[in-house]
Amino acid sequence: MKISHFYPLLFLVLLCTQFTAVAQQESKRQINFKLTDPAIQTSHTYHLNNVTYIVSNAFPAQDESKQLREGSCSISLDLGQDMDPFLLKWIAGEMKNATGVITMVSADGSKKTRNIAFTGGRPAGSSESFYGSEVNSAVQISFYVNTLSIDGTSIFKSTGN
Repeated sequence: MKISHFYPLLFLVLLCTQFTAVAQQESKRQINFKLTDPAIQTSHTYHLNNVTYIVSNAFPAQDESKQLREGSCSISLDLGQDMDPFLLKWIAGEMKNATGVITMVSADGSKKTRNIAFTGGRPAGSSESFYGSEVNSAVQISFYVNTLSIDGTSIFKSTGN
């Protein structure tokens, strides 16, 4: 084979071969939410797309009484699935002082599992949107909690209890 034919043949082989660039990717996390009704000791688990918690610490009031204004802690969830009757019961206020654990596990085991645990969960607001021809929905829920711990470390405890 002549050298002049070698380069076009090599070029064709390279074009037909797929090259994939190896890039460092973020490990994907699976987020699960286990909600428990303490009155009947029943739990349901839900898949989440996103979770956010916000802690507002207690601070002195600006008036003369020098009382502390209580802090608060809220959690917002973006569900990866539709609501079921158990979750609707909680949102409707029929379930009191729910407890729960939100667990984040990396799919490939490269990141440490994170656990967000709460007590005294009471809904602050919720929304459900429906869209598309495949009847997809998006569910968001926000709720206040009495206590919040992350990986066993207490982050918030309500002073009103």
